[in-house]
Amino acid sequence: MKIWFGHGSEHSYSLVLVGYFTEETSARSAEQKFERLRVAAEKELPEIGWDADQRFTTGMRELLDTIKVWDLSRTDIENFAFEHTARRDGQTLRISTDEIEVQGFLKVLIGAGARVEIYSSHEWTEEGEARGEESQPGSGAGANGDESDIRSIGEIPGGEPPEGVDVPPASQESDAASGTTTED
Repeated sequence: MKIWFGHGSEHSYSLVLVGYFTEETSARSAEQKFERLRVAAEKELPEIGWDADQRFTTGMRELLDTIKVWDLSRTDIENFAFEHTARRDGQTLRISTDEIEVQGFLKVLIGAGARVEIYSSHEWTEEGEARGEESQPGSGAGANGDESDIRSIGEIPGGEPPEGVDVPPASQESDAASGTTTED
């Protein structure tokens, strides 16, 4: 596990969701749902944000009825407007996105009967192999490719915390109420 300390808001999760279907027709149907939801989200939800009206338009409700997906929230549908790709190969549908909010994607995949695998392409290859530290895109680097806006304390245990961060040793338990530590 890595613990990141940073003050930037630009972080790509580089997530890949892979839906494995028992039939190619199910994968094709899910792919078509992704496309229809993407188009509708871009068209019918132009106002995305905190103050947006949370009700669905008549057109959106009709689309959800047509594609038989009734468990998506407004936020789930908004995420279909963000950049992502849906690529089908036979019985497999692969979704790539930089977003972490993927609940709507999962609802569509699972609702269509998929077994779903999720991984970050920062850490894993399509073949299921772990990437080496030196070959990870963006590993430990900030948005500009340097260490200026994100600092990693490395793999836990053994990493050193940044200056000013007090972390008790693993052999001690912390009593949060009193701020003291006790030996095991």
